[in-house]
Formats: sequence, structure tokens, C-alpha cells
Amino acid sequence: MTSSVDAIVEELYAGTLDDEAWKRAILKIIDSVSGSGAMLMAFNPATGILLRNECHRFDPRIAREYRGYWDMNDIRVPAGMRLPVGQPVYEAALFPLSHWKRCEVYNDFLLPNDCPYFLAAWLHKSSDKLVALSIQGSVHRGPFDATDACRFTPVLPHLRRAIEIRDRLHANQVRAESLAQAMGRFTFGVMVLDAVGRVLEANPHADHIFKTQSVLRRMPDGQLVAAEPADRELKRWIHGSAASDTPPNSLIHVTRPNGHLPLSVMVTPLPAEMIGWTCALPRWLVLVFDPETGIEPRIDLLTKDLGISAREAEVAALLTMGYRVTDVARRLGVSVHTVRSQVKTIFSKTGLQSQSDLVRRVLSGPAMHGNPALGV
Repeated sequence: MTSSVDAIVEELYAGTLDDEAWKRAILKIIDSVSGSGAMLMAFNPATGILLRNECHRFDPRIAREYRGYWDMNDIRVPAGMRLPVGQPVYEAALFPLSHWKRCEVYNDFLLPNDCPYFLAAWLHKSSDKLVALSIQGSVHRGPFDATDACRFTPVLPHLRRAIEIRDRLHANQVRAESLAQAMGRFTFGVMVLDAVGRVLEANPHADHIFKTQSVLRRMPDGQLVAAEPADRELKRWIHGSAASDTPPNSLIHVTRPNGHLPLSVMVTPLPAEMIGWTCALPRWLVLVFDPETGIEPRIDLLTKDLGISAREAEVAALLTMGYRVTDVARRLGVSVHTVRSQVKTIFSKTGLQSQSDLVRRVLSGPAMHGNPALGV
């Protein structure tokens, strides 16, 4: 019997990470007491609503239909509620078998579905959730007894612990998947670095920055490298010399050529963890903001909205994005005099009086609100 319990326990803990091992463990528990199937259920005790259900060699339809018997028609409920977590119970332990065989749930529901006998135990009890494993016995198998309960008892603490671990891992997986989905929608770069500055994770926008911006790169060995002088500041922060004399968030500006606005890089330490045996652990969260991303007005809409030429629309768009006249001239490869002349032409065509008026007009118009980068 000990070797059988050990085999079940081994499968239970393997099942915290492997669904197939989990199924094998439950089936071994069923077979250890010659059951025909089992239901692992989570109920709301106030409403009787089935919150979660696993059926092992058992028809899920029966579990769903059982909800109607939870409150008034199942005589096991009030008697079983008094039992502590981890104590097995079977028919004769709650009431005489003759009484059980006269009750409604036995005759109207369990017997027609050939699962009239049970060996069950609470695995969790709280005000809003009850978790139980109920092993079902067929008419052919007959009632469970104290011997079956003795076989069931040794695995229950391990079953409860394994469920807690599975729940925790599942919750972490859901949170991680939700976070990954959210990160994928961000219009700024998100990176996770290890203690020596290697990129462990990067969202799609960060990957786009690596591909399009020469001033911020992920090297073949994973190291994050920025154009100088920003790289010196980045390395000073990541390698620890800045940790004690700099506020919790370090903001670094990475200068770009050809009149482009600088990237803003924020470096934030993640909570310290124990050193892993084999893998690098997350140490730094890096956010990269490109002021030219997501705010560029659509030139075609701007041309139609303001009644200006395509080149004049480019000038208006760059001014709206925060560029100075000298930067606009550098970006477009023209003189400052040419840009100033185009701005005056825009004012003449639109009736606007100043550059600030022009920026407000663009920001409130269809050229901005029709930008796919803004999700509209």
C-alpha cells in the first residue's frame, strides 16, 4: 500500500506542472479504491454555483446537472458541511444506508446515472469557495466503507498541497500572459534586463526600436547598448554605482542624429530575488519612449483639412511633434529661411496667427484623430 501511495504522491507533484501527470494521479486515486470516476469541484456555498469542475472518467453532463440538487435535494450537504478539511466521508459514515437509498438525490439522480455511491473529502473550505474531490462508485461496485477511507486518507494532504501549487502557478501564468498581451499593445518599448544589462524580454515596440534606431541596440550577447554619452550613464546605473545616490527611477536621454528628437530611457530596479541556480533573473525594467511615435499627424488628412500643400503639411506635422524650426529644416534638408517662409504660407492659407495656434489646430483635427497609431 505504501508503494501505491508513493506513486500517487509522485504523480500529484509532477502534476503541478504537467497536466497529463495530474490526470494520471487522479486516476490512480480512483483506482486505489475501485471507483468508477471522480469529480474535482469548486462550489460557491452561498449560491451552489459550480465554479470549477474536473471530471475524471466521469460524464461532465452529470456534474452540470447536479447543480439543481445542491441546496434542497441533497441530504449530504448539511451533514457534510460539518466535516473538517481532509477527512474522508462515505455514505454509511453520514447516515444508515437504508436512509441513503430512500433519499431523492439517490433515486432520482445518482442511481439513474449509475453513480449512487461516493467517497469524498473537502480540500478547501472558505466563505466563498468549497473544493471537494468526490470519487463515485457504480451499482456494481457497491458502497464505500472505512477501508476505502483509510486508503484515501494518506494522499489527501498531498492532494491539497498540489492543488494549491497548481492554482498559484496557474494564476502566475494568467498574470504573465495578460501582462505580455498588454505589453504587446504599448506604444513604447518595454525591456527586462538581468543584473549585467542583458535583455531577457522585449515587447514588439522595443524590438522595432532595435531594428530602426542605431542609437539603441541589443548586441549579439544580449547586452543593451546606447549611443554615447547615454551609454556611460546607462552602464553606471545598471552596474550599481548609481543605485545608492540616484532616485529610484533613472531617466536617460539618448541623442539621435539628423534633427530627430532624443529617445527617453527610464531604468527602474525590479525587486531583488534570490540568485537562480542556472538562469539569469530579472533585475531591471527599462522603458523607452520615442516622442516621434504615435503622435505624427497624417499628412494626407492634414493637407485636406488645412488646404495646404503636402510639403507644408510635413512642416506643420513636425512642428506639432515638438520640433523647432531649425530641427524641421535639418529633417527636410532645406534652409531655416525656407521653413519660416512655408510657415507664413500656412498662416496665410488657414488664417492662423501663431505656431501655437497651428499646433492646437492640428492636435484637435482629423489628421491627428485619424492616426492608426493612436488606435482610432
